[in-house]
Amino acid sequence: MTLVRSTVRGLTLLLFCALPAVASAQPWMTAFQAGEYAKAADLLHEIVSDLENVFRGDPAAFRLLAQMYQDGLGLPRDPIGACSLAQDAESLTQMTPPTRPIQTMEDVQAYDAIQKEAQQFSAAVCSPLSGPDLMTAGRSRGCYGLMTPEETIIVGTQSVRISRAGIALADESPAPSAPH
Repeated sequence: MTLVRSTVRGLTLLLFCALPAVASAQPWMTAFQAGEYAKAADLLHEIVSDLENVFRGDPAAFRLLAQMYQDGLGLPRDPIGACSLAQDAESLTQMTPPTRPIQTMEDVQAYDAIQKEAQQFSAAVCSPLSGPDLMTAGRSRGCYGLMTPEETIIVGTQSVRISRAGIALADESPAPSAPH
């Protein structure tokens, strides 16, 4: 467990040291670097909750928020939310074209290294989770699931449980839901 955490921290440090200058100029990165974790988390939540960003967003924003959930920086520790965000960051990285044309073998290797780092980060963040928690993280990706408070509400005469795992009658086990 400590090896996984130190690997995640090492990858995160490597990632943030290697971020382009554009990312470091972002208000969320400035707040994070200043130790204003709650402010950084608020700014990052605005980014990751925007549906357009789920498909075209900055993978670095998703990774940083995943790391903040993993470590409990500025918000409660949430390994399921961290995994979900790490998986989104990996998907975004895979969909992001190279920043410049690939012309040499070094360009190919650099692009492959970015892809591999995203996969390793996601694997390291998600590996401590149990099977059911991994499924919950997968269902939470890119939809309402992140930060959804668990609650039970009354609809007509039925009690309905709403959580990251989905929506179900309060007296039933949540059924697997389709991906969002």
